Amino acid sequence: MHHLLIICLIFSLAAAADSLFYTEIQGILGYAAMDDKVVYRSGHAADAMQLNSLGFDYLQKFSGQAGDTGTAALQARLAYSADREKAELQLYNAYFKNQASGLWIGHNRIAFGLASYWDTHGDLLQPLPMYGFGFDRDWGLGLSKDTLDGGLQFSLTSGTGLNLRTEGNWLTAIRLARGVLNYDNYSVGLALLSGQVPDSRGYTILDRRLKTLSLIG
Repeated sequence: MHHLLIICLIFSLAAAADSLFYTEIQGILGYAAMDDKVVYRSGHAADAMQLNSLGFDYLQKFSGQAGDTGTAALQARLAYSADREKAELQLYNAYFKNQASGLWIGHNRIAFGLASYWDTHGDLLQPLPMYGFGFDRDWGLGLSKDTLDGGLQFSLTSGTGLNLRTEGNWLTAIRLARGVLNYDNYSVGLALLSGQVPDSRGYTILDRRLKTLSLIG
């Protein structure tokens, strides 16, 4: 399928001393030459991400006498799928992270690949989760610690991605890295992932039967 895409992103920012609030509008219009029709997405029909949407991104910092103590984040949007003629509420970031321990709980990036550090949607070389292997974000908890010459990340999550389900499913990941992005401007790491997960795409569970998922990156 070949698309001619027009993508409009509009961001407005309201900032305070300890918080940031963004509103975001995403408009997508394309043409599928093989099907000879107009489309309103840039990914697969069942993909939850690249849809027309309206949402917000909120970041709250907490601090004490010694400095930053934690961060809370909430990113949500109302997305419309023209293929399914349905609008749905989507949650992406929804977590609290303790600054001192590096421990987070909620819906956040799992400890697998460079996608655990930054948003890779605009990169030419996409990581495995963007091809449907593993998850970009998941519900659970994790730990992230920088060392003098690298870092350690660990996560234990539900293995259901955007959905939160507890039906015997689980997913664990660990990443060891050399180089800290904020200081060295590079990070080279080894990541391992394993779990029992249902077959899902976006918010849709395609098969509830649990399957073994193992990845190395």
